[in-house]
Amino acid sequence: MFFISTMETVIGKIYIASSSKGLSKISFDSDEFRKWLEGRGKEWKYDESKNLEVARQLNDYFNGALKKFEVDLDIVTTDFQRSVYDVLMKVPYGQLVSYKDIAVSIHCPRACRAVGGAVHRNPVPIIVPCHRVINSNGTIGGFAYDIDLKKKLLRIEGVVL
Repeated sequence: MFFISTMETVIGKIYIASSSKGLSKISFDSDEFRKWLEGRGKEWKYDESKNLEVARQLNDYFNGALKKFEVDLDIVTTDFQRSVYDVLMKVPYGQLVSYKDIAVSIHCPRACRAVGGAVHRNPVPIIVPCHRVINSNGTIGGFAYDIDLKKKLLRIEGVVL
């Protein structure tokens, strides 16, 4: 069973899904969120009370009062994706890391594209801070949703682009 909710933020509406074990999905797009839910084959119920802590931490993040999330995750990943997300979780607020840096840190220095694929498939953006990943040449790189959204998130963290 997934418990879903939405919240309005300074960057727009966010869609949240969690299970009894933890946060499973954050999305900025209603169609993508619906497709994700349909693809899980689980029942779901709209219940804001189950996502209050995630919503509180997100609000604190957007207000500049939270630098590191303390949220249990219940995400389905491959071992490779998990290793990428573990590295991302260690990237400090307001700092950037390249796809190559991540590849090197997981002992797969030639796997930059695979790292990019894992970053693109991150089911819980912001919490696992995929917006902090840039190209090794210093350019902003991509983002699974919208590049302007990535820029907004980086500006919230004080990153000058």
